[in-house]
Amino acid sequence: MTNVDRIFSVLELLENLRDVYRQTAPLHKFDSQQTDKIKDNIEQAKKLLDEIEATL
Repeated sequence: MTNVDRIFSVLELLENLRDVYRQTAPLHKFDSQQTDKIKDNIEQAKKLLDEIEATL
């Protein structure tokens, strides 16, 4: 996977986070499934960003 691919993957993960926040507006109270999805997306994004950083 190239860094460009990683960047697009990170952006997609962030868009998924935005969707969850949009669905739960205005109070942003998450159920357990949404919480798990948020945590998973953040972990995946961190991993990809670490991989990008490692190539610099």
